[in-house]
Amino acid sequence: MGFADALQRLRAVGLNRVEPSPLPSTLALLEIQINSEVFQPRKTLMGRVDESHVNDLMAALENEPSGLLDPLTVWWSGSEWLLVDGHHRFEAYQRHYVKSNKLGSLKVPVSVVVGGLLDALSSSISENAKVRLELNDSDRFDTAWRLVCAGEKNRDKIAPRCGIGSSTVQSMMTRLRVLKEEDPLIDVDDLSEQGWVYARDLGKAERKVDAEWVDKLAASWAQRLVKEFGTKLRKNPDAFFKALCLYSTPMTLSLYDRMGDHFGRDEEGEEGDY
Repeated sequence: MGFADALQRLRAVGLNRVEPSPLPSTLALLEIQINSEVFQPRKTLMGRVDESHVNDLMAALENEPSGLLDPLTVWWSGSEWLLVDGHHRFEAYQRHYVKSNKLGSLKVPVSVVVGGLLDALSSSISENAKVRLELNDSDRFDTAWRLVCAGEKNRDKIAPRCGIGSSTVQSMMTRLRVLKEEDPLIDVDDLSEQGWVYARDLGKAERKVDAEWVDKLAASWAQRLVKEFGTKLRKNPDAFFKALCLYSTPMTLSLYDRMGDHFGRDEEGEEGDY
């Protein structure tokens, strides 16, 4: 089951959802269910775990007198308790206690997310964005895109949770609005599952890279250089050259070859007069 299908199922289950009262501070581990399709922002870990991290947590359990770790973050879907954050702690508990046949009676500390599905999604992304297993750039953009598609309207909430700029979140909101205007029947859940890059490029014609396109881009960049530096680059060629090397030495070497092709070389391989 993919993200879109799992999200739709949770929405259907939660139509008559009632917030538990009182909120539990502990739960039996076997009461907690995994839904990694929705609550695991890292694509590289979907349904899996980082073995070294689990081993570290199991070692912590061995040395912890209480036999417990930090609280798992859970959410009541309307029919079951779902794990929002703490997949590695959950796995460490399972592996550690199954050896002693105490898994069936194990109760673990939990922190309950109060609110609906969007609140649970936001909590999952916010917790997973912390340093302990940092999200990569692709995951950050895709998790922000999921929140936008799920209906979060406040870009200043999404941006810090996902570790991206608020202007990027605004671009996502604008892109979603445009896609819905172009196709009122578009499946937003499917869009969220496909990811931000897919949605950003959807329907765009493939760029034709030819000499005319290169000339236009070069002219645009030349104008930006003049606006930014004026005559400084011409007056300080050594500094400009070193700046290019610092920016990218391979690119600078490639430019040297291109200059020979562009301006021509004499028979001994030296550049001609220009």
